[in-house]
Amino acid sequence: MESGGGNHGNAARMLSPRVQLWLKLGRTCNLSLGCLGMGLILALTGVALLDLVEIYGSDISSVSHLITTRCVGGLLGSLLGGKLYDTYNVQTMSILTMVIACVTVLMIPLSGSLPLAHVMVFFGGISFGAFDTGANVWIIKLWPQNSSPALQVFHLAFGVGCLVAPLIAEPFLSAGHNNTTSLFNLTDPNGYPASEVDESRIYYAFGIASAFHLVLLVAMVALYLVDNADVKQENATVVCRKESSGDVRFGRILLALLSAYVCVYVALECTTSQMLTAFAVKSELHLTKSAAARVAAVYFFCFAASRLAAALVTLKMSPFQMLLLSHVILVVTAAVFLVWGSVNGAVLWACSALMGIGQAPVYAAVVAWTVAYVNISNKMMSIVIVTAGIGALSPPLLVAIGQQGRVVGGNCECPAGQVACNHLLSMLRMVTLLQSKGFSEAPEDIACTDLPKQWRVPRGKVIKGSSVQGIDWRSVREGGLSVPKLARPTERRVNPRTKEEQAAAQKKLCRSILARNANNAFARGLSLTAGQPYKETKYGLAPASSPLAYQQALLPHGFSAQLSGITPVPLASTQLVPTLDLFKDVEPWIPAVHQTTSGILEKVRTTRESSLTVERDTRQQSRSATWQKERAPRLTASNFGVVLARQQWSSKGLQAITASRDLSRVAPIRYGISNEPIAAKRYEEVLQNMGHDVTVAHCGPLVNPAFPWLGASPDRLVR
Repeated sequence: MESGGGNHGNAARMLSPRVQLWLKLGRTCNLSLGCLGMGLILALTGVALLDLVEIYGSDISSVSHLITTRCVGGLLGSLLGGKLYDTYNVQTMSILTMVIACVTVLMIPLSGSLPLAHVMVFFGGISFGAFDTGANVWIIKLWPQNSSPALQVFHLAFGVGCLVAPLIAEPFLSAGHNNTTSLFNLTDPNGYPASEVDESRIYYAFGIASAFHLVLLVAMVALYLVDNADVKQENATVVCRKESSGDVRFGRILLALLSAYVCVYVALECTTSQMLTAFAVKSELHLTKSAAARVAAVYFFCFAASRLAAALVTLKMSPFQMLLLSHVILVVTAAVFLVWGSVNGAVLWACSALMGIGQAPVYAAVVAWTVAYVNISNKMMSIVIVTAGIGALSPPLLVAIGQQGRVVGGNCECPAGQVACNHLLSMLRMVTLLQSKGFSEAPEDIACTDLPKQWRVPRGKVIKGSSVQGIDWRSVREGGLSVPKLARPTERRVNPRTKEEQAAAQKKLCRSILARNANNAFARGLSLTAGQPYKETKYGLAPASSPLAYQQALLPHGFSAQLSGITPVPLASTQLVPTLDLFKDVEPWIPAVHQTTSGILEKVRTTRESSLTVERDTRQQSRSATWQKERAPRLTASNFGVVLARQQWSSKGLQAITASRDLSRVAPIRYGISNEPIAAKRYEEVLQNMGHDVTVAHCGPLVNPAFPWLGASPDRLVR
């Protein structure tokens, strides 16, 4: 194609100056729109990052490496782009890059698997890298007298694309809630309870981006058909002169400095643009994804507005002055963002806007400043774009946003929450226990309440006051079983000691302390109490004069108790999170050959292990998305009567008994849900007061593997 340069030049000279001007404007417009498409896809990936996590069922850390993959492709595309644009017609190369971009952006959310998405993003990165290399040089050659305004418009388009991306994506984002922290954020890769996440429709946003590139592709082909001339100069018109060694050295040093500068700048720009949404969601502010998308939109709006202003201001202001002003804004904003950005909403919004204003003019200004001293070729620009790609690799490597890792801090709303509170430690210990038991959702029995705690506020009549030892710790949640009451006549001592064992342990403690400090007053006093009387307490034998003897006495002072018909139960015989052992000798149902094509039968088919897992992890019942999913295709007590009474069935009738319905607003159902715990509590108390050793426990749906189309959802199990 290079050999046809003379014919291309003759074709160009046949056009009038007016037509050539319009062609230059049209090509500049197409190149700017191509840069807009680059910004659109780049920002769209960042805004949709959490939805891509949901689509591919992975975690933020893994999906964020799509950014790294795109940058690797961009590096390769930049290396190839300089050579390809120097060898082939620049218009043909630009059209080819748009074809690749159009296809790959559409396939990002539709790939079906994360590895295939990486492949699509990689080829998209190649097209971006090659296009960015050729387009910058092409604009410089289209406007040789003063390329700074054209370059600012070119990079302004990138900012416009970044601005539009959050606005396009926001209506299609899934409605995951982020204002609360799940008990299982340590293990849940997405950080969202299943019941709080709707299905993502973000592929519509990527489809819009693909359609935009298709329209741009048609525009480029149209101008190519009008004039297929290349911008490379013919050998006959090239004025060759031998550069001095000093000029060559100066050019190389300036190119190296430009490359290093662009690398750092692009790293800052990509880190801000692609990680701002995830940062706003996962920071201490815990914004929703829609609100975080609006924060990103503010950043990109200011980014685009700043580039628009720079395109006008550079007509009067030099590139160096523009760079100096941008650096002042960035340094001040970054310092404020670093200190207060994660804890103050106003600072987050303001600094996001100022970061966009400060970053926007930098790229075009530094390239325009360099062009004034060095004549940049495609190969030289290729080196600059490669270093920019290296900087673009940095966001997943420099920013760590996830739910896993060590706990770096925490606070509690209790009076001692800022100093010496044990609630957080207790919560983490409980999470560790539940993880070891295999729970994937927070157990109802031991999770937090739905009402906020009010410290130092006197109790009303709703909650009956009781002693610390009389507290019933069971506030049932999905996945858990009942913890025995501490207020019942039970033995709280685990392996209680005899008097001899207690005395031996006391002597051992004295010797251990005196071995370290022979003058320890506590140990000396303890050694003098040998032979003193002991009293029975709720936690074993204790010296009669110790605080434990009267603070944890078995009975109040002066009282006696005679138990009849109730056998004390040692604590060691109970389980903190007991499990049910159901369907032991049941053979799973296997469909007949003619039934294998039934989607519903295949959907309800289950095994004993699956049934036990579903029962264990869905004890929140109506508040559990898994409970609703497992219950929907099965016949339960709520619709079994309808099935028996119905003589003929229609498609609507079948859909009515299999489709899930929201009955939470029906008054009787709301009354039943709110009063069900009270009724169960009263039932348990009555049985226990009558002398029965019973425990009322929550349970999930019971599905017998032999009859998987039937389901039972008892409110409680009595054990």
